Amino acid sequence: MVETGSLSGAARKLKVSQPTLSRWIADLEEKLGGTLFLRTPKGLLMTETGESILADAREMETSAMAIERRADAGRDAIEGLVRVSCTEGLRTKWLPPHLRSFHDQYPSLQVEILVDNRALNLVRREADIALRLFRPEQPDLIAKKLGGLAMGMYASRDYLGEYGVPTKVSDLKTHFHVGFDESLMGRSDIQVLENMFQADRIILRSNSFVGQYEAARAGIGVAMIDCFLGDADSNL
Repeated sequence: MVETGSLSGAARKLKVSQPTLSRWIADLEEKLGGTLFLRTPKGLLMTETGESILADAREMETSAMAIERRADAGRDAIEGLVRVSCTEGLRTKWLPPHLRSFHDQYPSLQVEILVDNRALNLVRREADIALRLFRPEQPDLIAKKLGGLAMGMYASRDYLGEYGVPTKVSDLKTHFHVGFDESLMGRSDIQVLENMFQADRIILRSNSFVGQYEAARAGIGVAMIDCFLGDADSNL
C-alpha cells in the first residue's frame, strides 16, 4: 500500500481481494501488537509503528528477491517469462525487428515488454531486464553498455517553411517546443533542453515519446526525437 497508495491498488498488485488484504493487515497488526495504518476519509495513513518497520520490511524483501534471482540463475533450461522494460521509442521502432530472431534462439521464453519512461526497480523485480539511457546506480545490478543512442531536434518541413530553420541554439528561443511532462522534469538533461526555449513557447507536453514524435510531424513545434526515428521520416 505504501507503493500503490491505496488498499485497492495493493490488492490488485498482489492479485487478492480487498477483504483478504484487509484481513492480512489485521492479522499482522495483531501479531505485532500495534497499528500499522490509520483509516481516514482520505485513505490509509501509515503510523509511526508502520514507518519504523518499513525499512526492515524492505530489507527482507530485497533479500528474498536476491535468493529468488540466484535460484533462477541456477536453472539449466532457459524458459519462462522475462519482463523487459524500455522506453516507448525503443519499443515501437527498434525492438520489434529483433524479437523474431530472439524467439528462434529461445523458443521457451515468453517476453513481456513494459513501456515506461521511468526507471523501474530491477532489484525489486518490477522488471527482469531494462534498456536504459543512463548508467544504473544500484550496486547489485549487472550492467552492460549495448551501444549509443543519438537524439536530435526535429520539426516538420511545413513548420520549418513557416517559422524558418534554426541554425544555432539561440535561434530556438523564437520557436515553439514540444516538451516532456512533469514526470521527467527532475532530470538535468531535460532541464537543459527546456532552457533552450522560452517558457511561453513550450506549447505541448507529453510523457509519450511517440506522442512528441507525432506532434512534431503534425507541425506543432520542435521536439527532441530519437535519430533512428527522425532520420527515417521524410516529413521531418
